[in-house]
Amino acid sequence: EIYLQFLRQLQDQVPMVLPFSHAVAEIEAVLGGPVDDTFVELDPHPIGCATIGQVYRGKLKDGQEVAIKIQYPNGEERFRQDLNLLLTFCRIFM
Repeated sequence: EIYLQFLRQLQDQVPMVLPFSHAVAEIEAVLGGPVDDTFVELDPHPIGCATIGQVYRGKLKDGQEVAIKIQYPNGEERFRQDLNLLLTFCRIFM
């Protein structure tokens, strides 16, 4: 049970979802143009969130459904914090 409590802490501390406008800005920066040039659909509600980012569902102009991953600006730092937390857990309980 103590293991589960520890791991739940990682889930409970997932950062708040960034606004969809931030996701669109990130996608456009990577694509070098408006999302409408690439996607016919882009769901504004993330289908997943984690420590380092979130995932959106989209559909390309050719009809292919895709997952679009957006990394949070501080995603790498949060990932390193999670790894350090896991290492600490392993040192204490294993």
